[in-house]
Amino acid sequence: MAEWGGPLLMEEPRKRAVGAASAMQAIEKLSDADIAEVTQSKNLFAGVSSMTAELTGLMDIIHAADLVAALTKDERDALDAFLRSTYGDPVLLAHGKAKLSLPETDPKDTGKLATRARTLNARIEASVAAMREHIALASIPLASRVPGIWRDWEEDALQGGFDAVIGNPPYVRQELIRDQKPAFQKAFPATYAGTADLYVYFYEQGLKLLRSGGRMSYVVTNKWLRAGYAEKLRDHFATQGWIEFVADFGHAKHFFPDADVFPSVVVVRKPEEGISPETSDVCVIPRDDVPQRDSTQRWPQRRTNFPRAFQQGGLGA
Repeated sequence: MAEWGGPLLMEEPRKRAVGAASAMQAIEKLSDADIAEVTQSKNLFAGVSSMTAELTGLMDIIHAADLVAALTKDERDALDAFLRSTYGDPVLLAHGKAKLSLPETDPKDTGKLATRARTLNARIEASVAAMREHIALASIPLASRVPGIWRDWEEDALQGGFDAVIGNPPYVRQELIRDQKPAFQKAFPATYAGTADLYVYFYEQGLKLLRSGGRMSYVVTNKWLRAGYAEKLRDHFATQGWIEFVADFGHAKHFFPDADVFPSVVVVRKPEEGISPETSDVCVIPRDDVPQRDSTQRWPQRRTNFPRAFQQGGLGA
């Protein structure tokens, strides 16, 4: 991450966020078995959100700034001035909730100082616009968002994580994310490929969010099993995850009738010390044999154990 100075690195917001962890622990002890406990959980979490809001906003823009690619020295200086609150509250500015307070210049003045001021203003505006675009792409640390899940915030590598990550990543072709590729390359270096579809990066992010021994399960296209752009992803699974189960449904239409996709279900486990599984369960069901209901009844009949050593070559190869 780039090293940015100034008021953004305030200690008080961090302390409030750390304090929010105790409220999260109280929430975790509630069973939400009745209306009173649900209300209590809601009120406690509102307090957590309030205590962590400022730090979350700061982390959003710091990470977004880190994703702004290929900045010149002058552009970095302009961005640093912005982060130092020189032109207004950077959190509000980066989230589009305030206007930049830039020095006024006379457009008719052709002097060097006026020209430099106008150039600096333009660079600041461009930097802020780029950050606003990248905030949605930034790999935001979840410590400040979910303080009960993580510990040792000050360390480079956070400890903790979620027991499970479940999702259906979007199917977006690489041609449609051309402008965002520099940001993806910085945020997801382990799996990035210039021709990779968007869903690939959801795998790397999902593994980051898991605790040791936690599981990630996605419904996604089966292209990652064979595609050249997913070679780094398969290597990532082989070194940073354990593929426990894969169900490949081919060109089945039952799951997404309105989309031309090749659905698969995958379960990946984050490694934990002292355990090293040797095989993965792979289940291939031809599209014409996919049942409308109770798909799990067909899995035992189609299940095959593959050595984990095969993962780097692609389970579907």
